Amino acid sequence: MPDSQAGVGGDSLESSVGHVDATPLRSLAQLGLFDWDLDANRLTWSDELYRIYGYQPGGLSLSLDSFMSHVHPDDRTRVREAVAQTLHGEGAFHHLERICRCDGEWRVVESRGRLVTDSEGNGKRLIGACMDVTDLERSDLLLRTILASIPDAIIVVDVQGEIVLANPATSTMLQIQTDCVGQIADQVLPCLRVFRDYTGAWPTALDDMSAMGRLPHELAIVRADGSEFPAEITIHKMACEQCNLNVIVVRDVSESKTLREQLAFAQRMEAIGRLAGGIAHDFNNLLTVIVGSNDLVLLQTPPDSPIHEHALAIQDAAKRAANLTKQLVAFSRRQVMNAQVLDTNELIRGAQLLFSRVLGNDINFQCDLSEDLQPIEADPGQLEQVLLNLIINARDAMPRGGTMSLSARNCPGVPGDPQRSWVELRLTDTGTGIAAEVLPRIFEPFFSTKDASQGSGLGLAVAHGIIEQMGGRIYVDSAPGEGTTMRILLPVTRNADRSPICDMPTIRGGHETILVVDEDEAVRSIVRRALAVHGYHVLSAAGPREALDIARELSTKIELLVTDAILPSMTGEQLAAILRGTIPDLCVIYMSGNAPLPPLENESSTDKDMFLSKPFFPADLAHAVREHLDRREPKP
Repeated sequence: MPDSQAGVGGDSLESSVGHVDATPLRSLAQLGLFDWDLDANRLTWSDELYRIYGYQPGGLSLSLDSFMSHVHPDDRTRVREAVAQTLHGEGAFHHLERICRCDGEWRVVESRGRLVTDSEGNGKRLIGACMDVTDLERSDLLLRTILASIPDAIIVVDVQGEIVLANPATSTMLQIQTDCVGQIADQVLPCLRVFRDYTGAWPTALDDMSAMGRLPHELAIVRADGSEFPAEITIHKMACEQCNLNVIVVRDVSESKTLREQLAFAQRMEAIGRLAGGIAHDFNNLLTVIVGSNDLVLLQTPPDSPIHEHALAIQDAAKRAANLTKQLVAFSRRQVMNAQVLDTNELIRGAQLLFSRVLGNDINFQCDLSEDLQPIEADPGQLEQVLLNLIINARDAMPRGGTMSLSARNCPGVPGDPQRSWVELRLTDTGTGIAAEVLPRIFEPFFSTKDASQGSGLGLAVAHGIIEQMGGRIYVDSAPGEGTTMRILLPVTRNADRSPICDMPTIRGGHETILVVDEDEAVRSIVRRALAVHGYHVLSAAGPREALDIARELSTKIELLVTDAILPSMTGEQLAAILRGTIPDLCVIYMSGNAPLPPLENESSTDKDMFLSKPFFPADLAHAVREHLDRREPKP
């Protein structure tokens, strides 16, 4: 073992750094020197090296073992091997080791050393220097941690386009298996070759790109496996006297691009929905007049009259038109479920004509309905929409035609719920089928395997949501080339007693005063006539101002307000609130042609409010009016 030697400023140290007084320089640079005289087996440290280890100069008995005792146990073997190799003439050593200062603090030291030999090549001294690089290591660790946490690919290149640094996201994003440091940037990012080829040299290309800051367009980045993704590329120049580097940042914008497309699609759908709702409102106003006038004709003509027969045809056509507007309303905004005890067979038979029109002549559509089908509780309009969505989806999978079958049967139980009874609807097609990797995603909103012009990716998502809202389940079984089977399970209702079909009860009239408010004159006219024939005193107004004037000047009390939900200058609810300021027990029926009335938020709203959807038959209106008026508390 070498002898201890404080030897501060000893000849050996001075001779290794020159004839000038190097002590202040070493202290300023925080550089500690050591010199191991191999012949004398004497180890010498500079003052700065003592300070690095936390000692006062001369405060440590120097030996190889005392030095190694300060080295972290995990680093000792590596340090011993490096020193031994240098002593055997195998080159200089350069490494980092962790040391424990005398105060117990762990630091990181960078050590360099080399062997000094005589003219015959015999080793005489091992000299070297040590520097405390703890702060640098911490900064480096912080930088590496930050780079590793950034999802964007960060690539630093020199003026020749060679990569000198890349963060982990680079290999992940570009699917590069090996470290890309040392490669030329356009080998990793082929899209950059356009700039290199255009300018003819990397320095010029990098200058041009960094001057732009962000490349003006999204670029298609090709991964190592040949797949592509859209990306934004930003380039920053980092220039100083010692280095001239460029930082290239690649951001995968696949998700944001998808979100932008979905937002744009949702905005288009909202605009179309608003248009559909507006059309439905106007059309329902027209249907209200047609249905109401035709109903009055039916009441005034004998059943054997040709006019009566024609009026019945008009009535049937008006009902079909009303169903069309209901679909427009359903498209324009989400509706509250109107669940009722339902005969599924009756619903399917009623919609078969609609299904056939959607399918066309090249698809053979078959129905197999079990006659003993148990009743379910569902919204008939929404269930019909589900079936329509599934049928359209199946149709698109059969571009050359084929066979489609819809069956309905009782299902006593299913795995996971064997005690419950279900009604199963099964739709089978002979189409192209669905790949196994696609099946898990078919109910995702906006997911579609069709071209953008053929579908929105919402049909199956809407169907799935409606079925779940009904308490049901939906399954899919498919394989490429083998067609697809969609199974819908709907729970059998516990309230299975169906009300017997009976004749319409006699319409009772009355003598109450009713105020009708609607901006459409034809609607006001048909509502006024439909109620007047039953003995009511009916007044009408085109808008809120006229309605308030009538109420102010009228000597008799208005007992019922029949108003459109949306009026020119205010809502029907706001009009009712004003009138209830002087008529607290006023009953109100709101009419709407495009959607159910939103939840009433005005504090004046009470259980005396009712909603009536346009179009309606005069008889339905008369029943609603009488029923609503009869709800009032009896007068003392």
